[in-house]
Amino acid sequence: MEVGSVEHVTVSHRRVDGVVEENRPWGVVGISALSQAAPWRTFRWHRRQRHYSGTYWAATVRDHVIYESRLELARLLLADFDPSVRHVVAQPFLVKALVQGKIRKHIPEPPPECAVPGRLPPGLALSR
Repeated sequence: MEVGSVEHVTVSHRRVDGVVEENRPWGVVGISALSQAAPWRTFRWHRRQRHYSGTYWAATVRDHVIYESRLELARLLLADFDPSVRHVVAQPFLVKALVQGKIRKHIPEPPPECAVPGRLPPGLALSR
């Protein structure tokens, strides 16, 4: 596998009806399926936890959206108050990739779906 190749990248997501679609090739899963997915994982609560998990009532989706850190909460607040944002979803999928012979997993936080394609709300940027 060459550097930058996506041939060994898979996506798993949980549909709103609870059905889990696992290990689907990256190029097969559409953005509409991921934007309407339920959170891949739920947040954990335990005594003396070092992170600040919770739920935020987002007017944009008229439902609770989970967050696992204050940074994620700030991101939700920015997206919820931006009139161009049409939909927000928290941790909707799991990405697995073969990197240097090892399986790597990550649950990304995608940018909110905006009314203007390619536009991110103020204060949000994609990391490089």
